[in-house]
Amino acid sequence: MGGLALVVPMLIMAIHPLREKTLITASLAVFLFALGLAWKSSAQRQEILAVTAAYAAVMVVFVGISGP
Repeated sequence: MGGLALVVPMLIMAIHPLREKTLITASLAVFLFALGLAWKSSAQRQEILAVTAAYAAVMVVFVGISGP
């Protein structure tokens, strides 16, 4: 499941890279990742925030490399 959280958004951003599509994909992926983590995990709030921030940082890298 964790691998799909990285691979699926990356593939969406790599196919026909448009800036708007890339930003929307990254934003939606981070939101769904945080929502899923909060719903399925017993982690504390600060742990969820830290993991989501790390995931968002990875998504920002994908946005930077997949843009035109």
